[in-house]
Amino acid sequence: HQSTEIQNLHAQIARMHSAAASQYSSWCVCVVDIQKEFYSECDAVKESFPDLPTHVTSLLTKCRAVGIDVVHVRANYKPEHSPWMDFSSAITDSVRRSGDMSPEECAKEIGDEKVVTKPTFNGFIGTDLELHLRGTHKENLIFLGIMGSCCVLLTAYHANLLGFRTFVVPECCGDRSQELIDQTMEAQSRRAFCVVPLASMLQWLEETQTNGCDWSTLVKLSAPRKTY
Repeated sequence: HQSTEIQNLHAQIARMHSAAASQYSSWCVCVVDIQKEFYSECDAVKESFPDLPTHVTSLLTKCRAVGIDVVHVRANYKPEHSPWMDFSSAITDSVRRSGDMSPEECAKEIGDEKVVTKPTFNGFIGTDLELHLRGTHKENLIFLGIMGSCCVLLTAYHANLLGFRTFVVPECCGDRSQELIDQTMEAQSRRAFCVVPLASMLQWLEETQTNGCDWSTLVKLSAPRKTY
């Protein structure tokens, strides 16, 4: 009798986990270029955003806990498959050529989480990112990563143009200065995507477990659109 009760309890817990995961099945977190090359080996970013690993860990931990899928988009820039490098290298000294895709500890994939390697600043160009998101029925994307004013911006913008509902968490983005992040988020908020503060995102994730997962509520928590 006790064994039957335990089995029933386990079955009930499994159903609860399944129901919780299903309400987030259209959601995905896209982690862009949180690689050693762009953070711990890049003094300007590391010094400007010392709390980035902590913020990323808190967001990914919560997203995984509620059952949101995570996709890792990583830079792999090499002349043989990145034709833009020729001209870019002539006009700037900031183009990195190593193709080292080692992630920071806070952004390592867990289990079978998808890893996409990109040859450009845009995670959708020359990759199977859109194919993966469509194939797994994603509609709502949460972006974080490095550089916020470049690779995160271009990839999130492209996602918006493809019809995905797109959100960016600014505290989980890094760049060469805080000013660059602030300018980017202020300019794009409620244009290309919704900018949702980390505290608001974590609060929303907590509340969705009892109130349901409604993207329109998250929009209301996002920063207002700046009028120019």
